[in-house]
Amino acid sequence: MEHRVTAVLVAAGSSTRMGFDKLSFDLGGETVLERSVRAFDECPEVDELVIVTGASGENAQRAAARCKKPVRLVKGGSTRAESARSGVAAAHGRLVAVHDAARPFVSQSVIADTIAAAARCGAAAPAVPVKDTIKQAKGGNGKTVPEGCMVENTPDRSTLYAVQTPQC
Repeated sequence: MEHRVTAVLVAAGSSTRMGFDKLSFDLGGETVLERSVRAFDECPEVDELVIVTGASGENAQRAAARCKKPVRLVKGGSTRAESARSGVAAAHGRLVAVHDAARPFVSQSVIADTIAAAARCGAAAPAVPVKDTIKQAKGGNGKTVPEGCMVENTPDRSTLYAVQTPQC
């Protein structure tokens, strides 16, 4: 590939919704983070990796030590956006693929196809059609369904896609 590519793996979250550190969860001999890092380390289209770490960088240091490609560790911010920005700022690639490190089963073809599409179009992200019925409502807060929240619209599902990572 003619474009230098950096994979930024965002691993700075606190896993509060999960109740335990999901990035350290063992997937049969390697952690979720190690599996995510390996997917990008083994991808021929990726030249370097940046791992954005949380408070403890021990898991990230172990994952980085296994890599064959250059790896940099950077501290994340207080939000996902700040963490992604820190990773992108540390990247040297002309193309940057930002991946949620808590998603360890990304395939080589998804990574390669996303990078190729970004090289062609300037930006790309994998997406899958939405299967659920989605409702647009008035009076909601996005966290709960408060009393008085009323459905206003049901978008045509055939026009909706759930975006995944890596986003390049």
